[in-house]
Amino acid sequence: MRALDPGALNPGLKQQYLALSQTLLSRCDMYMNVVLNRDGVVTLSHLTWGNSRLERNTEEHAIEIGFDLEHGIADQTYFFVRDLTHQHQHHGNDADTIITTQRQEKPDDLSWCLEIMYSLYFHIITVKRKGNPTEHVRALGILAYLQSYKNIIKRRKDLVQPTLVLPEFDDASSKESIKATKDYIDFKLNEQKRNSDNRKSFFLWVLATIFTVVNFTVSFADKALPPNPTVASVANFLKTNAYVLPMMAIAALIYLVSNLISKPRYDFKRDVVRVSIAGRVPSVAIALALGVGMMAVCVYYVIRLLAD
Repeated sequence: MRALDPGALNPGLKQQYLALSQTLLSRCDMYMNVVLNRDGVVTLSHLTWGNSRLERNTEEHAIEIGFDLEHGIADQTYFFVRDLTHQHQHHGNDADTIITTQRQEKPDDLSWCLEIMYSLYFHIITVKRKGNPTEHVRALGILAYLQSYKNIIKRRKDLVQPTLVLPEFDDASSKESIKATKDYIDFKLNEQKRNSDNRKSFFLWVLATIFTVVNFTVSFADKALPPNPTVASVANFLKTNAYVLPMMAIAALIYLVSNLISKPRYDFKRDVVRVSIAGRVPSVAIALALGVGMMAVCVYYVIRLLAD
């Protein structure tokens, strides 16, 4: 609002704006100047406290816990301004903290931009090593964001600090590497899905064949022959516990529907793998014990079923 006249079109608007500004200042525990430039660079300066006692107590507590108070307040102010003005295009909310505020020693100092550049490259390198294809898409988006950021810094460097040397990175090769990794992961996932679909189709074909053969055989069977005791026991069990088959069908239906409507939990799978690797002996022993216990219970009930 400093570059505009709030009362240019409405003579009473300027007084209302100034009165509102003074009211906000009187109610703030602290405030600082925020400048949002057209190229996206945010400048924060002149942190001012509204209460000297609050300032003293806060600074003493920050010193006790070893916290950089000014940097922390600047970060939170920057996050607040960004949440008001920025719409995510290349990454999700969970990647917001890869960029934080940097101290500027003097007006013509642009060394702060290097730390942001290194942070973005480090995040891209870290993300592209993951096995989640979504992460690789995000890495490509952040790389595009980084290239735009580098163009902005180059223009600022030519005007403010021509002697600053910006590091050179092979962005084109990095982009091709990320794409190649993503294509490979997509290929493996599609191959796994195709194999899974083939197994399901084969299982359904075998099941349909069995039912067809049984139905065909039963139609020619001699009604006077006594039934097999095992088959009779299973049939009696299913008649007595008619809920078993519907429950199995419902469970299978829920599983299939969940794969269609639920978001893949790559983070959960990753954590399970990490736990099994970090504590391999305990986790494997517990899993084996649970599996053996469940199998023993199933065998016990099957034996009782056949005995009856």
